[in-house]
Amino acid sequence: MFPPYHRIPLSGFRRLGFNLLISLAAVPFIHGSFSYPTLKSWIPDPRFPIYLDQIHRTKHGSDSEVRQPTLTNPPWSTLRCSCAAFPRRVARAERCG
Repeated sequence: MFPPYHRIPLSGFRRLGFNLLISLAAVPFIHGSFSYPTLKSWIPDPRFPIYLDQIHRTKHGSDSEVRQPTLTNPPWSTLRCSCAAFPRRVARAERCG
């Protein structure tokens, strides 16, 4: 049905818990949008492969590359706190706020 490299996103979507219909719709969307920018030539390939060595060409248009180079306290680090550290973090936030 699909070439072998199309089965990877299909099985990935299935493992994430999406149903078969959404998974089948996602494969052509992903490969259709990422295939042409990653090609090594200007001639489109009808199999829609994604070449990972050229994946930097698929950057989103709104990516301005503005970032903090020395991110010392990433915002997602608070999500990984242990149960013992949670009351200390709440108390510290209440003192500061």
